[in-house]
Amino acid sequence: MTTYTQEQILAMDLPQLMDACEAAFHSERNAQLKANDSQILYRVGIGRTVFARAFGFKTLDYYHDMKECLKQQLRWKLWNFYVLQDDTPFDMEVGIDYATAYEPSFYGMDYHMIEGAEPTYGRPILEEIEDIDNLKMPDFYTSGLMPTVIRQYEELKTLVDDRFHVFFPGFARGPWSIATILRGFNELFVDMMEDPEYVHKLVKFAADSRIFWEKQRCEYLGIDPKDHDYRWKYIIYRDNWNSDSFEDEVNGNMFSKDMFEEFVLPYEKQIADFYDGIGYYHSCGNLTPFLDGLKTVKIFGWQHVSAWTDYVQAVEKTQEGTVVQVSLDPLKEVLTDDENVIRERIRFYLENSGSRRVDLCPDAIYEGGQEILDKMVRYTQIMREEIAAWEARKA
Repeated sequence: MTTYTQEQILAMDLPQLMDACEAAFHSERNAQLKANDSQILYRVGIGRTVFARAFGFKTLDYYHDMKECLKQQLRWKLWNFYVLQDDTPFDMEVGIDYATAYEPSFYGMDYHMIEGAEPTYGRPILEEIEDIDNLKMPDFYTSGLMPTVIRQYEELKTLVDDRFHVFFPGFARGPWSIATILRGFNELFVDMMEDPEYVHKLVKFAADSRIFWEKQRCEYLGIDPKDHDYRWKYIIYRDNWNSDSFEDEVNGNMFSKDMFEEFVLPYEKQIADFYDGIGYYHSCGNLTPFLDGLKTVKIFGWQHVSAWTDYVQAVEKTQEGTVVQVSLDPLKEVLTDDENVIRERIRFYLENSGSRRVDLCPDAIYEGGQEILDKMVRYTQIMREEIAAWEARKA
């Protein structure tokens, strides 16, 4: 089987990278990955900031020059397939995303592009309750980053000349996340106590505005919002459905189950009704108190389980047919130098998986450079050993 080292991948020019990607896509190993229906799958999420330091490119160049953007995407796709070798099938997908800066820009919020960092948003714009009356529905063609993203999408399509599918980024942030970003968490928390009607008005606006924007996006792309086959990528390494709901601000350490069921759950259901289900429900917070409520929302793809959510309860309570995606703590469980701790944590997840389909995902790795890539290669070897030993014990 053809294989490449990191040095060989970095030495390739763009035409060579494109040829190598086609070969990887049609390879026997990739066919095996696509057919892999194992109970436990292992997928790694390394951020582009790590690749930028390891591969020697500038993140601002990546966002301003679509040829550079394409070249670096293909390099880390090949690195993941040939060097890391997790369970992620190779696809012929490329595109652009602006991380957490994207959706807030639709509402007139500032965004920040800083070298070596992911794009992000600025200060909340709803300083006073009355400011909600100044909010307007986002326009797919003109709001915030949209003119830039549309232009870059068209540039990428020209560059790949039909050899790759260019995805168009969707609206990933959930209604509660948007409300929190617009108002500020502390302010919104006080509002829940002092003016719950206002909170409902704001979160409802967030849900309605996403649906308004999504209808325009789907018209532009010629797709149906309920088409679960259309996928895009968020932060490059994570496959997304149109319907995903990223709700990092939904956190059981910060507010109660009753608050969740009053202020959050109705609007998750509104989004799910529009898309005929949520593909991926994500929160880096503690979802443990909310797992029962989330069972009432159609989640047809993945349920994210952060290091702060009780894994055993998530395995038990996540609705049938939904994959439990475990996001391992990058510092305590993945990048530690103590291999005994790494093996102990992997065994914990394996032994408590029951009959559930589980994806083990060392995720949200944004700091560091080449040393992190080297650690992840070693971590992959450990993961393979532990999964093989667990499967042997089960047999």
